[in-house]
Parts: sequence; structure tokens; C-alpha cells
Amino acid sequence: MRALTRTFRCLLLTAVVVAAFAAPAMAASRRGSVLTGCTFTVDPAAAPGSDVTITGTGFQEGFEVPVSVNGTVVATVNIPNNGILPPTVISIPADAVYPITIDIPCSGGPGSGTATSTFGDPAPGLADTGSNTSDYVAAGLGALVVGGVLLVGARRRSAVSAHSIDA
Repeated sequence: MRALTRTFRCLLLTAVVVAAFAAPAMAASRRGSVLTGCTFTVDPAAAPGSDVTITGTGFQEGFEVPVSVNGTVVATVNIPNNGILPPTVISIPADAVYPITIDIPCSGGPGSGTATSTFGDPAPGLADTGSNTSDYVAAGLGALVVGGVLLVGARRRSAVSAHSIDA
């Protein structure tokens, strides 16, 4: 019985550790950061020499905020009274290198958080579908942990039953 408890505790600890590391990975996506209070989207995916449209919410109203691509300001956007970043077309410089990072501060004031969106180099010959499979990976890991717990429990129960029958 003690071995079962110890095994269960180890599996539970493993599940907690996996969940702690999987949560930030699941939160990451090609969209702007949601941790800073403001978010934005980029459509289509940024590539050197392309034009993209950015839109967003949660910005401090009444400020002009710079839009930077890889650290270079490419546009300045006036945030209206509703705090919504209006659809704005920006040009990604033709000499931009991957990873392409787009940064927009949440306000024009000091100490403002910054929303960031980063685009990696798509694999040659493969389409960038924007698919995010991290939720499925996390669910699969969770299913493996639950299955391991059930397997160990069933084997222990079977061993205890067999032992009590022999006695």
C-alpha cells in the first residue's frame, strides 16, 4: 500500500511539473502578448518586404504609440478614446531578418507594458498554416499521466487480490 501511495505521489508530482512547463507554451502563439494588458493581431503573417495589417485592443487611449519591427520604428499610431488600435497597414522592411518581431507599447507613457508578436522563418516549401498544436500535445501528456496512474493502480490492486487469494 505504501508503494502505491509513493508511486501515486510521484506521478502526481510529474503531472504538476509537466503542467507548469506546458502552460506557458500553450499561451504562446503568433498573436500579440496578452500578459501586458494590450493585445494585437497581425494579418497575414509577417515576412520581409510584405505589408501586414495590425489591429488591437487594451491600449491607453489618447496616446500615439510607435510600431517597431526588429527594433526600428516603422509607424506611429494614434489610439482613439476607446483604446482600440484601428486597423493599420505597416510595411515590413525588405531587409528584415527572421525572427521578425513587432512591438507596440500599451501606452505612450513611461513604464508601459509592450505587446509583442514574433514570426519565425517558415520552413522552405512548407505553408505556414498558423496551426497551434500545443493544446493537443498538453492533452496527450495529460492522458499519458492519467493512464500511467490507472495502470499502476490496476496492477497493485491485482497483486493485492492475488496475494489475498493465496493466503
